[in-house]
Amino acid sequence: MLHVPGHPPVPLNDIRRIDKRKWDRKGIAYLHYEHGSPPTQHVLKLDDFAYEREPTDEILQQIEKNLLTTGPAQRGFPVV
Repeated sequence: MLHVPGHPPVPLNDIRRIDKRKWDRKGIAYLHYEHGSPPTQHVLKLDDFAYEREPTDEILQQIEKNLLTTGPAQRGFPVV
């Protein structure tokens, strides 16, 4: 479960896409997830400047690891 201010708790299985185009340069990743019933799409921003570099790096690594082990390719999960 991922907890980010301004968003409801997000189960890792609800994350559909990670946009890491700004990760290497600015430490920003956007997580696209679905929430609610019926599911609606939302985006949250992980920013290692706002939330501290090391913990944010670990969070993103854990999300990627979870998604890779649960078969994201079968769900159409792209990492940009």
